Amino acid sequence: MATFLTTEDIVSHLHRIIEQAAEELILISPYIKVDDKTKRLLENTKRGTDIHVLYGKSQSERNLGNVKTSFDLPGITVSFLKDLHAKCYLNEKEALVTSMNLHEFSQEHNDEMGILVSKREDSVLYEAIYQDAKRLLRAANGESPVASASKPSAGKPTRIYVGNLNFQAADNDLQELFSQHGEVTFAQIEIDRYSMRSRGFGFVEMSNGSEAAAAMSALNGQEYQGRQLSVNEVTERR
Repeated sequence: MATFLTTEDIVSHLHRIIEQAAEELILISPYIKVDDKTKRLLENTKRGTDIHVLYGKSQSERNLGNVKTSFDLPGITVSFLKDLHAKCYLNEKEALVTSMNLHEFSQEHNDEMGILVSKREDSVLYEAIYQDAKRLLRAANGESPVASASKPSAGKPTRIYVGNLNFQAADNDLQELFSQHGEVTFAQIEIDRYSMRSRGFGFVEMSNGSEAAAAMSALNGQEYQGRQLSVNEVTERR
């Protein structure tokens, strides 16, 4: 279950996400200028943690200078995505989706809101956030936003995340859509356990890797039932 946060709690949980990262840390924000406390937390992040920073909107001298000053540290990969508007911060345990930029001005002066998702309490929603964060990182690095699935898997189906679904879509719609590209062994839209309504995303499994790759390539970014789909392979963590 997601937890609703306002400005002060967002800052506190952002610091906790950085501090507790042990395997992977992803920081996504169009505008970036970190305060001294955040930089100290980054400096003290556990050795060996994969840290990825994604910023966007502008590569102006000012914005680029803020980014370089904020992340002038070893072991941090920084990427740029022009049309980035999302703000999302996550480690291997929690994900924070918020209106707040990773910028000291936003933290001190703006009224912000966000939601915190625990992987332990809501693994499905956490996974959806994680997969879309990875999609943005791939796009920023010039890779296909669809993860490769070119080789048929030996006994293990390819698992595919399907986001931005119409809230009226049903399991059989997913099944029918992906079956146009190959054998579908599983198709399910995630349902909110309290409202019993669609959460706007789902998962599909296909038995043949080449067919799965073709489906992802054809459907990612395509309009379906009035919405542009976000489709990519569920990637394994290291």
